[in-house]
Amino acid sequence: MSKYTRILCPVIFALLSAPTFADHVNISDWDISVVMHKTPDPNDCDRAAANPADPMRTLRDGVEYNNISAQSAINACEPIARRVLEKYKSKSPASDAEMRDLRAVYQLGRATLKSGNDAQALKINRQARELGYPYAIFYEHAAYKNGWGTARNPKRAATRLAQAIDARVPIAYLSRAEIELGQDTPNFTQIIDDLGRAEKGNISVAITWAQLHEKMGEHMLTSNQSCVAGHCGKKIATMSEYEMLFTYNYHGLRAYYGALEAALNFYHDYMRSHPTNAFASDNITRLEDRLEMLNPMIKSKLDDLYR
Repeated sequence: MSKYTRILCPVIFALLSAPTFADHVNISDWDISVVMHKTPDPNDCDRAAANPADPMRTLRDGVEYNNISAQSAINACEPIARRVLEKYKSKSPASDAEMRDLRAVYQLGRATLKSGNDAQALKINRQARELGYPYAIFYEHAAYKNGWGTARNPKRAATRLAQAIDARVPIAYLSRAEIELGQDTPNFTQIIDDLGRAEKGNISVAITWAQLHEKMGEHMLTSNQSCVAGHCGKKIATMSEYEMLFTYNYHGLRAYYGALEAALNFYHDYMRSHPTNAFASDNITRLEDRLEMLNPMIKSKLDDLYR
């Protein structure tokens, strides 16, 4: 029996003997935006396993997943989680403070996930989710989407994501924006609204803003108003400079250029705080090369307008 198994056995027994509520999300009238600005002092469990993306965390910066010491976090969170589940054995949290109590259960699940026991982590998290803890709802979305401790289940993942958005979890808006951005014809209005609601400072938000601007630029460029009839709809990434020059008009190329500049600015903003990030660096190089290619094309098209 591994050291993590010895630790987890009594924990899991206690948690799984807690009452099982109906499979719905119990969301009271608390306002998550207000809760985020009312931060009590962190306890040992918070210092060991608070999630930086959890709006109900009490540790300002949280603990990055890779920095969690699983055994220490389990030891810190287990007794607190046990007391919390005992407290809500026969009632649901009825205030902001009571809802926040449940973070210990979620954080115990997070520490258990770090120990490598995905299935037990999901079972522990479910206790917090059934009592309405916001981030636990989002965690189940991620678990069903990625197959953490359970089979992948896109339908359940979508249901949990919708519930997390109903609970106003900032990272849920980011997740929905990322999914929508991957569609062939994205709803740009929804994506912009979702990114505006996503947690400020989340490292993925700037990247998604950059990707959004680039995709919006491509959409404008390939619209019927910007390209020669019969040539619209081609994938820009596969087109040569010559093809682009004779396919798109000045206004389309200029709009595309502006969108790429905006995307580039977001990548640069991201790199200021993450100077070694290869993904952002590669995209900066790619966009700078494309802007350099577009410059003479736009000038040529502008000259044509005044001939």
